[in-house]
Amino acid sequence: MINVLQVITELGDGGVEMMLTNLYKEIDTSKVKFIFCVQTDKRNKEQLILDLGGKIIQIKSLSQCGIINYIKQIYIICKENDISCVHCHNLLQNIFILFAARLAGVKKRICHSHLTTVHRKKILVFLPIFRFIINILSTDRLACGIEAGKFLYGKKDFTIINNAIDIDMFIRYENYLEVKKINEQYGNNIILHVGRLSKQKNHPYLIEIAKKLKNENIDFKIICCGDGHEKNKIFNLIKQNELEDYVKLLGSINDLIPFYYASKVMLLPSLYEGLPVVSIEMQATGLEGIFSSTIDKTCDLGLDLVHFIDIDLNNVNEWVTTIKNILNYNKKNDKEKIYKTLNDKGYNVKNNAKYLLNIYIGD
Repeated sequence: MINVLQVITELGDGGVEMMLTNLYKEIDTSKVKFIFCVQTDKRNKEQLILDLGGKIIQIKSLSQCGIINYIKQIYIICKENDISCVHCHNLLQNIFILFAARLAGVKKRICHSHLTTVHRKKILVFLPIFRFIINILSTDRLACGIEAGKFLYGKKDFTIINNAIDIDMFIRYENYLEVKKINEQYGNNIILHVGRLSKQKNHPYLIEIAKKLKNENIDFKIICCGDGHEKNKIFNLIKQNELEDYVKLLGSINDLIPFYYASKVMLLPSLYEGLPVVSIEMQATGLEGIFSSTIDKTCDLGLDLVHFIDIDLNNVNEWVTTIKNILNYNKKNDKEKIYKTLNDKGYNVKNNAKYLLNIYIGD
């Protein structure tokens, strides 16, 4: 058995965490053990990881301890835990993780890109340098999509690892009693949002949409599933605009599947994003979605379920019009077609787990 160090920010409800836990549930745990290196005490996935035989180590973030101590922490973890492979997911911080792994003699150093851009202009100025160093230090370059790969690696070759899911679990879901309970509580016109309560996810834009829908006397509830450091700010925005009856913050939800089935449409107005896992989960259940045009277009699986719209303030009316059209139309879905499409396009986590295992244990 080899030890693989998965370096991420936290074990919350984000797409990276979902991708990794989905993989860990399917990968051959007699051949590989995941050791998660995190920077916060958020541990939503802790019990699942421990049950699978994994381990969690918390370190100080780069901003808390500085570059030298950050590198030192990773180096010590690699040495003390007999790490054979480092798989890092922290965007440009991957430079320091890869450097520490190389110093520690780790031969397999995997960099994984999950975003298509960042919004700090100072970072973008140095992006060519970051790319150059990452490409030198990494032995394998992975990305969730084409745009995410181009952003972090430039013209260098990379491999796309789709944010795969357990297709059967989503398509064959039959707990309709739970779906009914959600609809009884929030109504039949649920507008779903899944994501961290963070600046990246652009919740103020959701508030603008809610204001417009309310002014047009539309029957709706926007349900936000997720937690994060901007919770109080978002709650205050809801309160200031007198939307407490229309926008609900539910926090972290362990099982999102009944919410997908109970909803009419999902909104992702992100400022920037790679290829969100929730976009694949959503389509697996047959739910329609309206996404920011900043999101990687390859998340659209061709099932006529995804709409892309810009997120300028003058585009709010277009979002609202599209929402109203979806609320007024009950789309029927072909589950067999959905299953075949997800499987053919590489979103079956069982296949991805086998592929990644070969990367981990390969030369």
